[in-house]
Amino acid sequence: MQEAARYQARIQVQSGEKSANAKSILGVLKLGASQGVTLYLRAEGEDAAEAIQALIALVERKFDEE
Repeated sequence: MQEAARYQARIQVQSGEKSANAKSILGVLKLGASQGVTLYLRAEGEDAAEAIQALIALVERKFDEE
């Protein structure tokens, strides 16, 4: 969630019926999303589009864990 924290935009991540502040590691962990689950990102604010693109890239890179 360090990536999300780089942006001023308000960023939400959703998994199923649950959503969380993408800047809160605890909130994101509480989503309980596992590999293969579809996540939805929503951002509002001046740099929202840039934030979404950066987070999509992070997910596509598998969170830099490989």
